[in-house]
Amino acid sequence: MIILILARVFYETRKKPVTRWNPDELEERVYEIIMERLGVDKAQIIPQATAQDLGADHDGWLDLLIDLEEEFGLDITDEEVECLTTVQDVLSYVIAKCGQETCDCGTCHAVSGDKSFGEF
Repeated sequence: MIILILARVFYETRKKPVTRWNPDELEERVYEIIMERLGVDKAQIIPQATAQDLGADHDGWLDLLIDLEEEFGLDITDEEVECLTTVQDVLSYVIAKCGQETCDCGTCHAVSGDKSFGEF
């Protein structure tokens, strides 16, 4: 029982608290994380870019999403991972989850819930 309590405390202290970000600051930080994780220049990061466009394989894209979870205190589900196929999908998702009232992209899984993005 004590081990379970300690494990939960450890897990909860590792997650960063969710805070509201200015959308411009949020976009800049997401781009920085993409550049760091995937080793690309900012000029390569365009909204419609996919993992393949940025030179990442499936595992590299998953590592990027894990970095975003850790940075912003998110918990991205397996279903959501399958929907996050472009930079715009990722950015819209992070904006929606980080306390913004709405996401005007119209495609964000976190907001629309029933939008299908196809295969990764």
